[in-house]
Amino acid sequence: EAGGQHAGLMYRHGMDARMFASGKGISPEQKKLLAPKLRAECVPGYIGVATGENEADAKWTPGYQGMYRVLVWGHGSRKFWHGGEFATAELAAREFDLVAIALGCGEIVDTNYPIPTPVIAPAGTKFTKSGVLSALHLLDIEDCLTWNSVTGDRPAWDRWRASVRTTFLHTPSTSGDAKGFAKKLAWLSARLRPEALNATWSPAMQTKWLKRCNSCSEWGDSYDYFHDNITESARWAECVLRNRVSPHGIVCSQDTVAALLSALVKDAICHEAVTVMATGAGQREVAAAKTAAAVERGHMMEEATRTIGKMPAVPPAARRGQNNAARAKGSGGTAGVKRKR
Repeated sequence: EAGGQHAGLMYRHGMDARMFASGKGISPEQKKLLAPKLRAECVPGYIGVATGENEADAKWTPGYQGMYRVLVWGHGSRKFWHGGEFATAELAAREFDLVAIALGCGEIVDTNYPIPTPVIAPAGTKFTKSGVLSALHLLDIEDCLTWNSVTGDRPAWDRWRASVRTTFLHTPSTSGDAKGFAKKLAWLSARLRPEALNATWSPAMQTKWLKRCNSCSEWGDSYDYFHDNITESARWAECVLRNRVSPHGIVCSQDTVAALLSALVKDAICHEAVTVMATGAGQREVAAAKTAAAVERGHMMEEATRTIGKMPAVPPAARRGQNNAARAKGSGGTAGVKRKR
């Protein structure tokens, strides 16, 4: 079958047992937790199609009448990315095919339907997976927002979402597409209400972030940091506490898509406040949620700093080796609730 090649194994991950049989990027613990849930929600006969996330009964049955969602396995982040919800399983399957082909960057991939023509990079250019993965991450962030946490009307958001999907999910990206993606980031950021932002995300920080969005021209990698001092970054603290490794010494870029996207989801948006706003709570409750989030963030940063202080000094040569290994491993993720649509 087409999926017999390496690229097929990477991108064929549907919701069936083949995903676990390939073992690509899935730990035994993840298999144990994911297998029962995913096999219950998978739609037989399709790759990458599951029942709707917000359905009352998400388990698939022959009489299922709810929405169908697209799930794409991202190896860098080692998680499933939500690729949108559709009215029928066929529409979801066709959407998965478009995303899988773009993510395959011209290599062989498993799809639900025959691929009409091969995807070939223009002369002198090379496809990158960064566009598809960044778009999945950005749409996941947007889906976590609520209507009372943003400005703008529904048609404007629909046009923005369709543009992101068409440009970056349905088409393989090249290095030159990063600048266009940064504009999509800036559009979303400019429409976030102040109540949805963390207390530590000051107007000056927002201005600097937007300025770097305008100058962004590279996709970057998962170890790029927006902050001038990476010890102010929530992602830095999470990395230290999760891996017990300090990313000090890594030569990072501050105006790449990866750095800007990470800062938006980890440092700018207050997901706790957005969750409270979704309930229709007043300003007092929202302010209390932001305060609690700031306290929790402070504790995390302090713990990360203490952890760094307990780490033995690493010689520069050894540190470079650790940094290269960390870059090869990669990381990512997001948080929040999916209530906007």
